[in-house]
Amino acid sequence: MKLFKKVIAVLAIATMSLSMVACGTSKAATEMGSKDEKGLIVARVGDVPIYKTTLENEMARYGMTDSTMKMYYGEDYTSNAEVVAQYNDFKDNIINSLIEAEVLVFKAKDMKEIKVTEDEVNEQLEATKAQFESEEAFNSALKQTGMTLEDLKENTEKSLYVTKLIEYYAENKVEVTDEDVQKYYNENIANYTTKPGANIYHILVDSEEKAKEVLEKYNAGTSFADLAAEYGTDGTKDVGGSLGYIEYDTQNYDADFMAAAKKLGEGEVSQPVKTQFGWHIIKVDGIQKEEVVQPFEEVKESIQTMLKTQKAEEALIAELPQWKEEYKVTRYEENYKTEVTEPKETPAASDDANTEKATNAEKATSSEDGAQSAGNTEAKASEETNAQTTEGADANTAEANTASPEATATPAQ
Repeated sequence: MKLFKKVIAVLAIATMSLSMVACGTSKAATEMGSKDEKGLIVARVGDVPIYKTTLENEMARYGMTDSTMKMYYGEDYTSNAEVVAQYNDFKDNIINSLIEAEVLVFKAKDMKEIKVTEDEVNEQLEATKAQFESEEAFNSALKQTGMTLEDLKENTEKSLYVTKLIEYYAENKVEVTDEDVQKYYNENIANYTTKPGANIYHILVDSEEKAKEVLEKYNAGTSFADLAAEYGTDGTKDVGGSLGYIEYDTQNYDADFMAAAKKLGEGEVSQPVKTQFGWHIIKVDGIQKEEVVQPFEEVKESIQTMLKTQKAEEALIAELPQWKEEYKVTRYEENYKTEVTEPKETPAASDDANTEKATNAEKATSSEDGAQSAGNTEAKASEETNAQTTEGADANTAEANTASPEATATPAQ
């Protein structure tokens, strides 16, 4: 579902205007200019401008900004022709993603089979707002993205159009056979297999004395969830201390923590357990002692839907070049390309300084390669509005307080 996720992400974050002005590579488009009251325009799709601020917001998502380029390559990075070429290539990839997102919206709007109603848009907006604790938190998040409520509403409508376009192609333009579904299941059986493990809960505190106090109150009848809310020091305190289902052989959690959890029977609660993160009281339920494979019939429908979506995206990607011509795409490279400059004259640097600069350049190249790969994926293929990651922050806090130092701190598998 790469195309769907990338396009939805672009439409969720991009503050694209729906203002109607001329387009294309024609003389008329040139006369319209590459700037209006909202700022510099880096491209147009049909009569929809894509602004430089939109490009910059997308670039920032990958840590590719002018300030980061200066940090890695120096204040005069623009004097390095190779670096500038790579930077501009990345910008081209991002702009291509933004263009393809708009092209898909144009196509969906032109199809009589696809309609998006105002009620649908408002329903999606309400769903987005519901992810925030309050109206104030929602408005604050919106302000941080540089979007207005009207921007969000417009992009929500666009996202719905693209979603419906993919759904239409999945149901009417592609075919997935029972053999295709069975083959995928057989080849990806590990994805439908759950290893031995349990639902694990914990209450993390900073001392053994406090852990003993928690355990004493639990044994006296206070619920685990209430104690987690009162004493817990990580994000799980708001969800009853739950870490979710964790496989016993995971390497993503502290070894001492997992060793204690494995010893517990159904519904049992541990004595205080010390780890590198503090002291834990651990509880388990839903213990699964053997490997369990989901039957084919239970997952057949979801696999079929997923395969249809994949094929629909492939079909849409194949048609994008033709649609780009149909909707007349124009780029204004002079508004976003970084130009190569003459090197600045500086005093001779010491050997140590040169070594440090070379090391920073190597790090930047590695970072940029990862970002370039993401950009290329977007360019080739093109995730709901940017409802911010409040819940993700809590989950990350929880995992960081139980995760093994040898593994990246990730949530329960």
